Amino acid sequence: MTLTQRTKRIRENSELFKSFSEMVIGSIGELVKGIEISYFLDVAKKEHNIRQGIFTTNIDKLIRAGDEFKAIFEIKHAPNHSDTFIKYNQFRSLKLLAERLRTDCYLVVRNHRFWYVRKLDDSLRFRNNVARIELDDMELYDDYSFVDFLAEVLQR
Repeated sequence: MTLTQRTKRIRENSELFKSFSEMVIGSIGELVKGIEISYFLDVAKKEHNIRQGIFTTNIDKLIRAGDEFKAIFEIKHAPNHSDTFIKYNQFRSLKLLAERLRTDCYLVVRNHRFWYVRKLDDSLRFRNNVARIELDDMELYDDYSFVDFLAEVLQR
């Protein structure tokens, strides 16, 4: 590899690292602000005697094509091909939002070379306010078939 090629590669990697670093720093900032908002919601509830349960849920991906909402994706982590979980209040919030937006909500897991997808529905069984979702019970996609799935979602 020539010095020019090495220099070009270093610059490309440096730009990639800079972009990645900015994304991570932004994500950490959003996480901190989210914690602050949750704290202030608790304060508002107590100070103003709000009796309803207050639940906050992060939305991982809200997909819109033109002026139409197409899907909600809840991205879950499942290391080493393990099961993933969803809490009832998160499930309920996502389900209500999907109903209001007249769209579907999907759990999405990326594990090694594959994508696992499951449409959120009432068949989940909650125990102690948590439902276990086995990857083997989810639709399996490689990168190519996942792109086809996404195209189907966008074309609905």
